[in-house]
Amino acid sequence: MIEKRVYRKIAIDVVSVCVLAVPILVFITVMKPYHRGFFCDDESLMHPFKEDTIPTWLLGVIGLGLPIICVLTIEALLTKTNKGVILPKDVLSPKIRPYLERCYDIIRVFIFGTAATQFLTEIGKFSVGRLRPHFFDVCKPNITKCTSTLGYVTDDVCEGTDIKKILHARLSFPSGHASISIFCMVYLMVYLQIRLKIQGADLAKAVLQVVAITLAIFTCLSRISDYKHHWGDVLGGALLGFAVCVLVVWCLSVLVPDVSLQTILLSISGNQMTHYRRTHQESSESQGSEGMDGLTGVAVNN
Repeated sequence: MIEKRVYRKIAIDVVSVCVLAVPILVFITVMKPYHRGFFCDDESLMHPFKEDTIPTWLLGVIGLGLPIICVLTIEALLTKTNKGVILPKDVLSPKIRPYLERCYDIIRVFIFGTAATQFLTEIGKFSVGRLRPHFFDVCKPNITKCTSTLGYVTDDVCEGTDIKKILHARLSFPSGHASISIFCMVYLMVYLQIRLKIQGADLAKAVLQVVAITLAIFTCLSRISDYKHHWGDVLGGALLGFAVCVLVVWCLSVLVPDVSLQTILLSISGNQMTHYRRTHQESSESQGSEGMDGLTGVAVNN
């Protein structure tokens, strides 16, 4: 019976992620972005084409890999030292099972949030069709057909031969690098704040959080310096990633019991654990043992 519940849960999770992943593939392989026009004297579109400082593959490796590695490592340490949240009795055997289920519950939310962020990003890109700062460099508009006297140009005047680059140059808003990097690193920051407990070494945890957000900010800034996005595209992507992270942790989090939006925002500001311990203690005193039948215990660090 337990195995069936586990397999059913995994199947539902996979289907849920695929519901978001399949449209992303459709956007990338089939759809064409909105054909936005331009002014021939628009200097914001005249920047040179440059290679990515942070290529997409590196964003995926660090953005997805770093949080997952941290979860696997920290949960292993918490399980070994018996400081993690204990799972219900029927899943305590064998010994490795609580660790695997705990990691799965945290990582599945992270993967779903990443897919949701990318899905919303693609909708924005293909719906808005904003031109990248290097659009003219890859479009190579016909000079005779593109003069300032023509005003707003909506016709196809591009003479560039790389059709893929031209289409890609119409996907500036919002920045996918910004949305994904901010989501992944903010999620990692929240996870570290809630789960990583280093007695007498709080600054060590803060250093890890600073490193995480620095990676995200550097990625965002590189998109501007590489002329891949306008600053507004990066800001929009960053806000999108941050908003999805807050909502995902708020609605789906298993990091702490009964997590609230206020708790998440406080964790991002660095004050979450103090607030959680106070509110959890107050709720425990008022509710007594009610609602604790499904847990064998909760580890408490002072």
